[in-house]
Amino acid sequence: MKLPALAATLALAALAALPAQARDLPAGGLTRAEVAQWLQGHGYKAQTHDDSEGNSIVSSASDGVNWDIYFYDCGKTGRCASLQYAAGWSGLSLADGTLNTWNHGNRYIRGYQAAKGAVWGEYDIDVSPGGTWEQLDHSLERWTGALSQFKDAIGQ
Repeated sequence: MKLPALAATLALAALAALPAQARDLPAGGLTRAEVAQWLQGHGYKAQTHDDSEGNSIVSSASDGVNWDIYFYDCGKTGRCASLQYAAGWSGLSLADGTLNTWNHGNRYIRGYQAAKGAVWGEYDIDVSPGGTWEQLDHSLERWTGALSQFKDAIGQ
């Protein structure tokens, strides 16, 4: 093998061995439209609307459970640095300690019971500064996997 061909082969091998570069999220976080587009790109439904308290949210579903993404730490540009996945059920009567047991043994969804038997599961993430699309993808995988387990834990 001639020297230039050997050098090119070695350079390609070195490039192939490098880890893939993470794709940074936009500075300041994400807009609701970007989150909706991201979810749709992963095959999820995504509808943007305002809730009864005037919060703009993105609604989706997985494994037969409807859930929302709420936006926090939003700047004037509409970019938000923190997101919260949330799912709720109404009219549940859980055994004492069910949610405490869940919260003690699980990291990625915290559960609580609100008034009139409403049960909520929530998962918060920061997407700025320093967030990546890969991190966001991973949070979605964690949310949907843990949500299925949470649903079972509360008997739904």
